[in-house]
Amino acid sequence: MKTALDAAIAAGAQPSAPRSGLGLVVKTPAGRFRTLVDKKGLTPAGNYYYDKSGLPPPRSFDYQQDTTRKGRTQYIKLLDGSQKAVSRWDNVNREWKLTKLGHQFYSKAVSKYTILWPVEVILTRINGSLFRRPDWMPSTAIPALGEIEVPRTLSEEQQLQRVKTIERQWRDQQPNIEGKKYFCQAMRPIYMIRPERFSTTRFLCLCRVMCRRSCIGHCGRASHGGSPFGG
Repeated sequence: MKTALDAAIAAGAQPSAPRSGLGLVVKTPAGRFRTLVDKKGLTPAGNYYYDKSGLPPPRSFDYQQDTTRKGRTQYIKLLDGSQKAVSRWDNVNREWKLTKLGHQFYSKAVSKYTILWPVEVILTRINGSLFRRPDWMPSTAIPALGEIEVPRTLSEEQQLQRVKTIERQWRDQQPNIEGKKYFCQAMRPIYMIRPERFSTTRFLCLCRVMCRRSCIGHCGRASHGGSPFGG
């Protein structure tokens, strides 16, 4: 194995994605392919190749990357930088059909949701009076919840339903005060969003817009569990 890899390095052979799409292989001058990275990570051949070649070993395969859509096909980025299809739109059955790589990819891929609860911040001024303002508390501020992960193999409707169930179960466990839940404001909706679809700056900006709208009662028009961001 080492002799074949030495010859491949001397010949300047570059790693490429295999047919399956997962991992990296290198072709030796003898015509054989040696697996450098598989679904578990670097192989012994991979450790030797990257150590001898001086090249930095690749990161592990990103199962949480978002797909890129081109026409009726969705692609993911492979370790060698190329793209490979994971699903194609079936116009007859009106659904996405997974490729072999797609089945492997989605078996480990998850969608991450952040729950936004409407809350009221109450601050005490120096003179003892109270200042109140509407705000949002994300589930990431609660160690027991954080980002909610659900399988990406589920439809978006099924994902949202699962997140709603998790949210409801957690909220129902919170203590009552005089028979009422004081965790969030009942007149404003709870949102479930996928932050990876937005840049941090845009996400914070939209949260501020939501907060301003809630002051004049516009947020009440949104549906429970939806998203003001269109995703």
